[in-house]
Amino acid sequence: MGWTVQDIRQRYIEFFKEREHRAVDSWPIVPPDDPTLLFTSAGMVQFKPYYSGTVDVLFRRACSVQKCFRAGGKGSDLENVGRTIRHHTFFEMLGNFSFGDYFKREAIQWAWEFINLVGIDQMKLYVTVFEDDDEAEAIWRDEVGFPAERIFRLGAKDNFWGPAGDTGACGPSSEILYDMGPDFEGSDDPKTGIENGDERYLEFWNLVFPQFDQQKDGSRPPLKNRGIDTGMGLERLACILQGVKSPYHTNEMRPICDAAAKACGVNYNDSKEISLSLNVIADHIRAMAFVINEGILPGNEGRGYVVRRILRRAIRHGKKIGMDRPFLAGLIDVVIEQMQEAYPELNKNPAHLKKAVAAEEETFHRTLNTGVELLGKIMADLGEGGVIPGEDVFKLHDTYGFPPDLTQEIAEEKGIQADLEGYKRIRQEMAGEGAKRKAKFYQSADHAEELKGLFHEHGATQFLGYDYSQFTATAKILAIFQQGHRVASAEAGAELEIILDRTPFYAESGGQTGDIGKLTANGLEVEVRDTQKSAEGLFLHEAVVLAGSIQEGEEICASIDAPARWRTMRNHTATHLMQGALKRVLGEHVTQAGSYVCPDYLRFDFTHLAAVKPGEIEEIERIVNAEITRNNTVTTEELPIDEAKKRGAIAPFGEKYGAVVRVVQVGKKVGDERPYSIEFCGGTHVQATGQIGPFVITGESSVAAGMRRIEATAGDGAVNVILSERRKLAEVCQQLSAKIEEAPERVAAMQKEIKELRKELSKAKQQQSAGEVQDLTDKAENIGGTPVVVAQLDGLGMNELRAAMDVVKSKLPTHAAFLVTAQEGKVSMLCAVSKDLHGKLKAGDVVKQVAPLVQGGGGGRPDLAQAGGKDPNGIPVAMKAAREAFNDALLK
Repeated sequence: MGWTVQDIRQRYIEFFKEREHRAVDSWPIVPPDDPTLLFTSAGMVQFKPYYSGTVDVLFRRACSVQKCFRAGGKGSDLENVGRTIRHHTFFEMLGNFSFGDYFKREAIQWAWEFINLVGIDQMKLYVTVFEDDDEAEAIWRDEVGFPAERIFRLGAKDNFWGPAGDTGACGPSSEILYDMGPDFEGSDDPKTGIENGDERYLEFWNLVFPQFDQQKDGSRPPLKNRGIDTGMGLERLACILQGVKSPYHTNEMRPICDAAAKACGVNYNDSKEISLSLNVIADHIRAMAFVINEGILPGNEGRGYVVRRILRRAIRHGKKIGMDRPFLAGLIDVVIEQMQEAYPELNKNPAHLKKAVAAEEETFHRTLNTGVELLGKIMADLGEGGVIPGEDVFKLHDTYGFPPDLTQEIAEEKGIQADLEGYKRIRQEMAGEGAKRKAKFYQSADHAEELKGLFHEHGATQFLGYDYSQFTATAKILAIFQQGHRVASAEAGAELEIILDRTPFYAESGGQTGDIGKLTANGLEVEVRDTQKSAEGLFLHEAVVLAGSIQEGEEICASIDAPARWRTMRNHTATHLMQGALKRVLGEHVTQAGSYVCPDYLRFDFTHLAAVKPGEIEEIERIVNAEITRNNTVTTEELPIDEAKKRGAIAPFGEKYGAVVRVVQVGKKVGDERPYSIEFCGGTHVQATGQIGPFVITGESSVAAGMRRIEATAGDGAVNVILSERRKLAEVCQQLSAKIEEAPERVAAMQKEIKELRKELSKAKQQQSAGEVQDLTDKAENIGGTPVVVAQLDGLGMNELRAAMDVVKSKLPTHAAFLVTAQEGKVSMLCAVSKDLHGKLKAGDVVKQVAPLVQGGGGGRPDLAQAGGKDPNGIPVAMKAAREAFNDALLK
């Protein structure tokens, strides 16, 4: 296999750290402070403020491995996911960046050095530059030594970036492409194939050079702070280095495909149709694990709609290969297994991921058969070559929850088109010209108007849930909506939005999730799966009828899931305590940048330039738990916003407030001292801190440059964490045959011993190789009067191989030497040529010639060059080729 995907991640970061880049953690897939983006789609997204100059630049060089998600547009067309090697929903982007520091020369040279380091076959590479970029072409040709005949100049469509709008930063780019071979579709002529975007020529690294500042008049003066923004697709690079034809065959993706095949009862290679569907399933479930893990659940709007659309597409591909029951949730474990080394956060709450996926599967399976049956009838009437009217596309979406792109994909498989433009036109007409949706659940103009009418007639929903005695309450059903349309009644199985005159259910806002629970009456049972709020203040209970019939106007009993609410309240109040502790430990500069509170855990994003140290985390936990032990009163009060600010109340991130605000206070004001915590907050809380129970921080990470994230849990969740960690510690101690208090010392001793043994082993290898090399130099072959050494020294690392070469050079002032080693399936080689021979022989030329024989690549200086490869079986041929190269040069 050679390079694993994790090897590539680590080596890329190491490579640029060696070149003084700050290694920056991946930004979340859900951008925390960029409302213009649904998802993070490129490595440079978190650095946009650095390029625009809206913040102080903390460092001039950076590198990252960025989690990305795309579900539409260039490079991410859903219908091509699973079919090609270029299209994914979730993917990772390797990137190195410069903010007013280095420019083209370093970017190109370092890209080439990395390519040589990982051993890509140079003979299969091509480079494109912008048609007017003489500088970039010259660097590639004259400084890097890349063959001029494999450098192509292309126009702005392919090799010019920006600006993002009419004005601003822009510049040329240079792309590096790999010839995947004649098995892939594309022209045999590289320039034609690259210009046509043929799949055969895989663009895997894009170097962008923002150097101009475009003006309104079209002129492009030089940019004040030139930058570098590169992006390399990890999945594409893995294909190249692992020698496979698809990302789904790499060491990270193939196990997910195989798990999907096993779940569906098929074999991956049974047919192209089966392998395609398994590819789609693997791609989509991996993407969903990451997105749902960041708190985005399937829904009807925005990010939630994207999640729902992709999950439902995966479900349908399962159905295409005979899977008629839910199965996707069962693939979460293999996704975590493959990805957790790079992204351990995936394994923090696997039960939540599985539950979210399973719930969507169950929901869609109930409607899928009906929708597919109706679509089948429509297509049967049309026949091949027909077009499904926009009205039918809209009906399938509006009534049966079929995304338009899913309708189109099913239709295209039968040679039929869908009138998506007609669908869009009808949807715009339903919404009203230029109207904007104002709530998560708005699906039509009728829905919006109905909600406005309900508000004018009844006012906002009365929320009873702040009162602990009102977790269950009687209420009247004011309206029922099904697929955005108001209905008078509904039967078992119906998915609805229900509006009550009053409710104990908290509607999602301020980072706190909406309540779940039940609505019941005689013979009626309704499961409430989420609660949202319209712009007018109406609470919409997203629910499914489990039994009986529901009628508008009837009285029901509304009961929230009290244990879940209590867990949420504990976590929410604990969040306030933690923010107070963060300010006390890290400083008053700490500012909330986002939060998420649910029954299982809490997440808190805040501004801070450095990672929170382990000692600081302990102090934060100690302060929070001390405040819990004090059992301070938690009070709420509605105040004019100016009065709340005078009292020092903190306003959370991203919320809008009216003239009167709800203030949550922990502790009392004593003298000139402020209460422990006082914040604007509309959420639900415990009455006293002692009700929270234990508090444990479970994770600390980077969200973006200058922003950190802490995850924690309180109450039952904290108890479970403590018991789990105690159990794991006991297992470790058992393995070490040590008591708990002895474990750290025992581990430290073992680490010291391992380190010393490694040093001894390396020293022994060097001594052994030195003896072997001494013998080789004594018996050096004489070619044209020059001592020549060509030898294989197995079991050595590159450092030991360099030490061996140093012996050769010290013993033979004039020399031509080639040493090669194989270790754990990887080949390393060194070539050295003394300076007096450079007129006819250069080490770099020899390495470039022989490295492909071990499926590798490399380069270097005339006096010393190195290469790596992944085929030890090619070593004898490589040694023979090196000796022949020496012969040819030295006997001239």
